[in-house]
Amino acid sequence: MNAKPLKKNGLELSFISKYRNELYGIAILLIMLFHFTDVYVQHFGSFGSDSVKVVLISLYDRYVSSIGVELFVFLSGMSMYYSYTREPETHSFYAKRYKRILIPYFYAGGLFWIIKDIIILAEGMGRAVKDFLFISF
Repeated sequence: MNAKPLKKNGLELSFISKYRNELYGIAILLIMLFHFTDVYVQHFGSFGSDSVKVVLISLYDRYVSSIGVELFVFLSGMSMYYSYTREPETHSFYAKRYKRILIPYFYAGGLFWIIKDIIILAEGMGRAVKDFLFISF
């Protein structure tokens, strides 16, 4: 079963898939710029100077803000849509995500929480398990 391409007002939305890497790059740059401007405004204050630099940073922080995150989440959702339409079987869709996300987390997360909670902070295995399962958050 092949799904029809998404269209909105005659515009085919498959260009999002075509330029996915470029759009992800823009989203990542916007996120990095947001973090810079957010820290800058917290440290130096908003509109605290007549400097053009401070005004531009303050305007970006106030009006553009974290739009890179929204763009990144939108692109991820569109990617998942196109991935699902290529093979619309629910079990295989989730099995693929399990392999790509959870299995690497078991290795990296397990190692991280053991080193952090047991070795560095000496809080014990119970805390490491809670952190690994996100119960402590």
